[in-house]
Amino acid sequence: MKSKKGFTLVELLAVIAILAILVIIAIPNVINLYRNARKNTFKSDVQSIMRMSEQQYVMNSMNNGNRTCFDSTTNPLEIEARENLVYVVRLSNKGKITSIQIADNNYQILVDDSNGISKDEIGKTYEIDARNKTTDIISCNNSFLVQGEEGSGEENAPYKIQYIEDLVELSNNVEKGETYAGKTIILSRDLDFKNKDSYKDSETTKYKDINGNGQDEPLMTELTTGVGFTPIGIGSNYFKGNFDGKNHRIDGLYIKNTDKEGLSLGLFGIIEDSTISNLTVSGNIENGINPSNTGMISDVYGTSKVINCNNEINISSEISDSSIAGLVATLKSNGNLTIENSKNKGSISGGIHIGGLIGGVAPNANLIIKNSENQGIISTDSQNIGGLIGYLNQNTNTTITNSYNNAEIQYNSEEDKDVRIGGLVGYVSPYSILDITNSGNNANITNHHTDYKVTKIMMMGGLIGASYSSKNLKIDNTYNKGNLYDGAIFGGIVGFMQNCEKVIVNNTYNKGNLTQPNIINSTAKVDIRNGPFIGYNKGSNLYILNSYNTGNMEKYNVFPAGLVGFNLDNARTNIFNSYNLGNGIVNGIVQDANSTNSKANLYTLNNIYNAGNVSKYGIGDLGTNNTINIKNAYYKNDTIKKGTNLSNDSELTTGKSESEMKSQSFVTLLNTNKSSIDLNSVDSDLSGYTLCDWKLGSSGYPELDCK
Repeated sequence: MKSKKGFTLVELLAVIAILAILVIIAIPNVINLYRNARKNTFKSDVQSIMRMSEQQYVMNSMNNGNRTCFDSTTNPLEIEARENLVYVVRLSNKGKITSIQIADNNYQILVDDSNGISKDEIGKTYEIDARNKTTDIISCNNSFLVQGEEGSGEENAPYKIQYIEDLVELSNNVEKGETYAGKTIILSRDLDFKNKDSYKDSETTKYKDINGNGQDEPLMTELTTGVGFTPIGIGSNYFKGNFDGKNHRIDGLYIKNTDKEGLSLGLFGIIEDSTISNLTVSGNIENGINPSNTGMISDVYGTSKVINCNNEINISSEISDSSIAGLVATLKSNGNLTIENSKNKGSISGGIHIGGLIGGVAPNANLIIKNSENQGIISTDSQNIGGLIGYLNQNTNTTITNSYNNAEIQYNSEEDKDVRIGGLVGYVSPYSILDITNSGNNANITNHHTDYKVTKIMMMGGLIGASYSSKNLKIDNTYNKGNLYDGAIFGGIVGFMQNCEKVIVNNTYNKGNLTQPNIINSTAKVDIRNGPFIGYNKGSNLYILNSYNTGNMEKYNVFPAGLVGFNLDNARTNIFNSYNLGNGIVNGIVQDANSTNSKANLYTLNNIYNAGNVSKYGIGDLGTNNTINIKNAYYKNDTIKKGTNLSNDSELTTGKSESEMKSQSFVTLLNTNKSSIDLNSVDSDLSGYTLCDWKLGSSGYPELDCK
């Protein structure tokens, strides 16, 4: 019988080694399981806090409350949370969670997203991190500290606007001479001047008498009564930093000027070399009897940008001697401004230069507007009024691209003064350059006179009210759909142009109707000239390519024509590959002044037609002693038997029946004609343009197919 033996020392050491290896392998897995369990518990806590925040916001709203912030110390939720769990949750004024700062001893999640934070994305889009013990999360009365160096103003560590007090401090600092040049300031959340939760302490009186009534009242009272908020940048102290709203809102802005002259009124009074971006502002600004420029941003110097901003401030002025606009009141001389992806939704009234986006542009300034629009009604007695721009001063260079006016313009004065109103631009001054592309006016322009008593001129255009001696005016792939009511000199595209060096209108149309019910009944001695496309060409070099009018004339008292209503004093009117289908006109395409005092005009017309109902000539009254170059000009001859007043009319124009015009053979003829036109030989500046093909349209008549 063999005796039993134990493990040898070698075998025992081998077993221990194997066990050690197994432990080494197993411990990380156990630790990971433990960590994942703690992380999942934290994730569950975060989602519970968010869910309860939304529920309590709704309950609070039902009880007429307006709490938009909950925290673990001063404004706790009705929830049982672990003792070591701290949180701050902020919601927008519409109950959307926009900021969470939640942490326990091991984990934290810090998110600031104005688009809203979804509970389902916690741990996915929004990462849970190991707790950074230096992160300060205390209460709704403390700022959320971002990672990185806080408060340096650098782009990666910006100054933060968390409360209304921060806006007041910013305004005060700029007024004292701090420009914030090169610094970045961001808005951390939605703020409302009328909501106490937007303040650290809405009852504080430490800012003294802001509203100018001689008393130190609670801050919210100071900012919402009397003169209200002091703009950021006033007098000789400009704001030169960058302000990023992070797609947040500032609501309830209130400013009222009653006794001071020359102020710059707006959330931002005066900026220079700044970018204002991703911001929406609402409220009211009122200007009393003294001239002060007014807008969301009043005055702009240097090279600045307004990007992705929305103005919802309602702006009014009792005096007309100032510039007013939804976004920017005035771009100063030699300045450069870009307005992009921005809107005005606020109503506007008063001022002398008034625009939905910008009121006035000073000499030698450069302006770019793209992907922007006006949605705010303009109701005014101003002189220069535009859906986008009120006034372009001398030697300005302006580009408008993919931008629109979508709100009515109403004129309400019977004062004896010249007035220029445009769906996009009111007034273009001498030596200026204006390029409008892929844009349009969709709203009506109305002169609310009940009796037109003045002796001066109401100039009105669906796109441009008036242009004097401009250097270069281009309108491309643009339109007017708004109706024009009671202009004296008005046109669906341009009301009045005088001595403009070159105007090129390409691939552009008017569908708005024009009417003059009050002017024709008045005894006023006013200059009345109109046409549903171009109202009045006085001494300008005008080219119309690939364009048309379908708008009608109603209740007129002069002789309007379908494309150019009146030509005078060396007007050079050149029309190619275009047509008129509008009714209620006297002459189909053009009308000459027929004035013995007028310098001779020039008319070049090629591959055009009129099928609108006219009362005089199918193509036009071309006057006498003018230079005439007409080729391939057609008119509907069912009721009108002459194309022009000229003795050789039959050699210049061709009458066709309605059925002939509504035929494929007429389309083929127009396409054949256009292929023989060499625009470069007409003017070298036309070399980059192409004449469009023709096709049968929904009306039965040929229409342009500009691809």
